[in-house]
Amino acid sequence: MGPLVQERVWALSCVMRVATSIGEVYFKAAPPFMTQESVAMQEVSRQYPDLLPAPLAVDTGRGWMIMPDFGRDSLLYVPDLSRWQEALRRCAHMQVEQARYVDEWLARGIPDRRLPRMVHLTEPLMTLASRLLAGSPPGLSAEEVAGLHAPPLRMHLRCVKLATYGIPPTLVHGDLGGNILVHGERYTFFDWTDVCIAHPFFELTTIIDTVFDDSVLPHEAPVRTQLPRYLPGTMDGVRDHGTPGRGIRGIHTAGGAPSSHELYVDAHECGRGCPLGAGAWAGEVAQAFAAVSAAGGLT
Repeated sequence: MGPLVQERVWALSCVMRVATSIGEVYFKAAPPFMTQESVAMQEVSRQYPDLLPAPLAVDTGRGWMIMPDFGRDSLLYVPDLSRWQEALRRCAHMQVEQARYVDEWLARGIPDRRLPRMVHLTEPLMTLASRLLAGSPPGLSAEEVAGLHAPPLRMHLRCVKLATYGIPPTLVHGDLGGNILVHGERYTFFDWTDVCIAHPFFELTTIIDTVFDDSVLPHEAPVRTQLPRYLPGTMDGVRDHGTPGRGIRGIHTAGGAPSSHELYVDAHECGRGCPLGAGAWAGEVAQAFAAVSAAGGLT
């Protein structure tokens, strides 16, 4: 066995690597509010071994995992729209199947970010965001604080509009954009720290507007209209409303906060930024709402 090497340490994980007789092995520890990752990875790998190799050992109570080497060839470096479409079709196939097991996932501790809960959380979340280090260098500007007062009602209406599509909630990875690996014709979906039960269109928010630019898919003008059509049998009647991911990124950004609530509250009470940067998070929420509102996505 080789020496233990620290690959990464930050507010949301600690990753260690060690060379063994079976190849390189990774240990990952997540904070208490993200222990659901180990639950999800254990079960997803059991049901869909073609999408995720099984962890070698899991402590779901502490959110610890020992994992094999998943590889290093990221789909981010594959400028081929058809490969992204195929990867998302495989993800969608899993999501269509898992929509039947929402209650089971929730019972196992997977966070609930279904639309009714998002409506319930939006206003208190914006109140929290508006107070986070407001006026201090790492916090919100006065303009950003003011901008957080209007979105709750608009977000409620947006959630209602999404609900009218009649697409059921399901298992959502939550951060798919940069966490797909390529192995020939196979794909591995890793890093499930943001896993939740939510509207499946939220899956696209970490891809559209954040991944697809000239550095990933150069000269692919139709990408925003072609990529979202990944849920078979669900898109009829939705296409006229534009890209499904448009206008919901702010909801998804805000929705990630309840799982990290303790972290942000601690930062606020201490009067300083945490390693994540509470002010940066709140600013991201404010900017997402402003961008969506300017694009007409919240009306």
